[in-house]
Amino acid sequence: MLKNYLKIAFKGLIRKKYYTFISLFGIVVTLVVLTISVALMNQMATLGRPGSRLSRCLIVDRLESEFKRGNIISKPSYYMLDRYVRNLKGPEAVSIFSDAHEVIIYSASTRVPLKVRYTDDVFWEIAELPFIGGASYGKESVDKADMVTVITDRAEKQIFGVKPALGEYLETSKGTYRIIGIIPYKEITAPTLNADIYVPITTASGKMNNRELWGAESALVQAANRSQFASIKSEFQNHMDQLIKDFKDEKQLRSFDCFIGTMSESMANMVNQSETAYFAGIVGLILLFMLLPAINLTTINISRIMERYPEIGIRKAFGASSSALMGQFIIENIILTLIGGVLAYLLSGIILILINGSGVVPWGYIRLDTTVFFYCMVVTIFFGVFSGALPSYRMSRLHPAEALKGISR
Repeated sequence: MLKNYLKIAFKGLIRKKYYTFISLFGIVVTLVVLTISVALMNQMATLGRPGSRLSRCLIVDRLESEFKRGNIISKPSYYMLDRYVRNLKGPEAVSIFSDAHEVIIYSASTRVPLKVRYTDDVFWEIAELPFIGGASYGKESVDKADMVTVITDRAEKQIFGVKPALGEYLETSKGTYRIIGIIPYKEITAPTLNADIYVPITTASGKMNNRELWGAESALVQAANRSQFASIKSEFQNHMDQLIKDFKDEKQLRSFDCFIGTMSESMANMVNQSETAYFAGIVGLILLFMLLPAINLTTINISRIMERYPEIGIRKAFGASSSALMGQFIIENIILTLIGGVLAYLLSGIILILINGSGVVPWGYIRLDTTVFFYCMVVTIFFGVFSGALPSYRMSRLHPAEALKGISR
């Protein structure tokens, strides 16, 4: 029975090329847009892969201060993080690093604008980035403010071409650094950690001399496991209470709120939503986005089935049951959806390769998340069945004579 369904389904899809194309176009576009959008959001909302040190990290990246004369919303400073976050007892490790800033590289009479990020030595332990050559700078280099740098293979190609960069000197608008390590750019998957050039944070004298609470830095707080997040947040809040006491008179500080949480919580915090509400909203938008093409597919399926009334009438006249006809058309819809899914998967991969190669997205290498695509595909198949069920049910109830006349009930 199933073999016959498949034969009829493929012949029907080939015979009605126009309807097949329109249906496939709707499925493919929907899945491609969803897959790429979710890949971008997933990359922004996660620090690292499951099981990595980054997956056990909280981030401190936003503060709100209320003073007698006004409010300040900004990133925290190195001074604030070093004094009140680095000495937390609950975490396994704490790393302080800066935002990525543009720096000009001078190479062979050309100026190349790249992104530089200032970090401490602990950054490399938590990030666990593999090295193509060389190694990261350690605590001694950070303490001495050594002018050394780690660059990406993409930056190496942009600056030195085919010439090996390890051991060479990098002349920048911020100073001259010796290249001691090279990392693969595609391994930097978190926008928060992305850059072309990494240098010891102590080489930025302005950051070291800043004694204000606000600046342009963030901190990674690594727990032994995710179950410790709550206790670390509680200890962190105690430190913030102490900060308010320390600066209440000096800064005329009325209130001070510094965010600590996962990357997804950080994104939700930026739009003043809870993490649950934030992701519920995203899921709702995704379902709404998929519902619109499902409604269109329902309309297309009705038109496609109406053109096949004579075929339906003949088959019913020869004894085909309503359930058999309904099952056939639903299977046709599922096959169409699966074909669209395969095409969408291939097209999504090609588009992401082009995006990664073009540099349109400046904060990391985007990967095609097969798990996310699988769930999108499951939902699409559901809508495929949904869009075929109503037309198939109406068709299965037709009387043979009415079907042969092309009249629907």
